[in-house]
Amino acid sequence: MWKFIKHLIKTMGEEQVSDSNPSKPENNQMIKGGPSEKTNIPKRYWKKEYNPLRQILIWGWDENNNPSFMVLYGLHEFEQRKNSLRDGLIYTLRDYVTYNSYAVFKGSGGHLPSFKPFKMVESSKEPGIYFKKGIEFTWNWNFDNINKYNVSNKSNLEKNSNFSKFDSVTYSLYVSELMKHAPDLSGFKPAKDPNEILKLEGPLAQFSELIIKMMSDERIYTRKKLLSALIDKNPSREIYSKLLDIGSSELICGLFLELAKRSNPILKDEAIQINDSDISWA
Repeated sequence: MWKFIKHLIKTMGEEQVSDSNPSKPENNQMIKGGPSEKTNIPKRYWKKEYNPLRQILIWGWDENNNPSFMVLYGLHEFEQRKNSLRDGLIYTLRDYVTYNSYAVFKGSGGHLPSFKPFKMVESSKEPGIYFKKGIEFTWNWNFDNINKYNVSNKSNLEKNSNFSKFDSVTYSLYVSELMKHAPDLSGFKPAKDPNEILKLEGPLAQFSELIIKMMSDERIYTRKKLLSALIDKNPSREIYSKLLDIGSSELICGLFLELAKRSNPILKDEAIQINDSDISWA
């Protein structure tokens, strides 16, 4: 994970490197997280023959007080079918999604965990939630080393939670409703506001919404875009220190990479220290 840092140390202060092959956006489900109302509300029509997997991301802490994420899972069911000469068979999605399971992804050493995209498999010999890296669909679901890619820490909620997919829902409402239905979550304590973990106060508070969105979105393309937007704002070293203190290994690697591309040596000393240290949380 950290092999590239030596190279970045050398590149910091040199000429800027151009990115001639930008990453394309991944086709992953949206994860909601953060204090703002949700955006990118999906269309009501669904053309595929399986129920889309919806996810809600909750910030919090594990039993060792490490910052962690909990992801609620629910399948978005169809309400009716509609025939269209132009588009063929179209399904109408229900207003509400029932979230009946969750998985906790724990941080380590005071750092948040890195994101891994997931996929719900409904109809197969092994239904469940899997890391997308290990499964693919041709005529049926194909698995490569199924035990390796299964999200084994998934648990069922004692009482289902229902949330609208087509109306604005705030992060605080997600948490309050979750605690009503599942007050005792094993190994996880939800944060009422992500900033309880980030602790961006005073002049740093102006960056809180952007950073929360950057850390909450499952899509790597969006995370990279928001990280670039943050760096373009020329934040103080305090912001970068926050990211180094709490960010995932993926985020910190991306931060060093983007700074190197801009020939910005602001974290050169920190890069040297990380390169020489024994990383235990990555």
